[in-house]
Amino acid sequence: MLNLREYRDRTERFADHLPWAALVAPGVVLNKDGSFLRVLAFRGPDLESATEAELVSACARANNALRRFGSGWALFFDAERREAMAYPDSDFPDAASWLVDRERRAAFEAEGAHFESRYHLTLTWLPPADATDRAASALVERPDADTARDWRGALASFIAETDRVLDLLGGIMAEIRALDDDTFCYASSEGTIVPADGVFGGSKGAVAHIIRDRGTPGEHEIPANQPRLVLSTGQSVRIETPGGGGFGAPETRDVAAIAADLRGGRVTPGALRAAYGDEALTEAERLLA
Repeated sequence: MLNLREYRDRTERFADHLPWAALVAPGVVLNKDGSFLRVLAFRGPDLESATEAELVSACARANNALRRFGSGWALFFDAERREAMAYPDSDFPDAASWLVDRERRAAFEAEGAHFESRYHLTLTWLPPADATDRAASALVERPDADTARDWRGALASFIAETDRVLDLLGGIMAEIRALDDDTFCYASSEGTIVPADGVFGGSKGAVAHIIRDRGTPGEHEIPANQPRLVLSTGQSVRIETPGGGGFGAPETRDVAAIAADLRGGRVTPGALRAAYGDEALTEAERLLA
């Protein structure tokens, strides 16, 4: 188990409850218990119309790929139903096939919501304990043997084993691939155009913003309800949720309350000046001095 106590004594954030520690290789995650994790996305063959012989053959080949896992391995299969966001675009070599696809598109859009299935296989391997590893090292002589735990060798072994499984399952599945560093997400927010109104003279609230790669030369705002957003290593998305409208005119608010917001970090001096004016900022800073 990785000792994270030097960073924080208690679990107080969402990340503290997650099992992942770091991304140590493309598509490979190191968990907090010292295990490695890799995810395969796959789409299996159509077995509804398969003959009995084809079913037996598919089961035997899948068993041959999965039985190679020894102790320390865990497999998790996930099936997910998601709404199909849109009809896929395609290019056709002739007008007849294009017309058929146009009819299928019209039927797809007329029927309302559609759903598609996605399947993932998560492979997790926990290397043997230190005592077991030292016992094995004492029985097996290796030219590169070292007294310390060879975590790089364990990582290379995990990647090699999962690559072999990927190749074996590739002969069975209609489609299978290992997930890499790219992250697929959906960015959605309300209140990106029309702000919330204030009451009793209060100002309008802030609208929502979805910003990609904030603070970098490639920073730009993306539209709300982005159906599919791909993030590579080092990229980020910042979602600023909309704010509520103000209650009462800003000029009637007590300066002590404004100073309390400034002290608590709920407002910056620049935003305070824009909302309440230079005089209110000067008086609030005087109270905090």
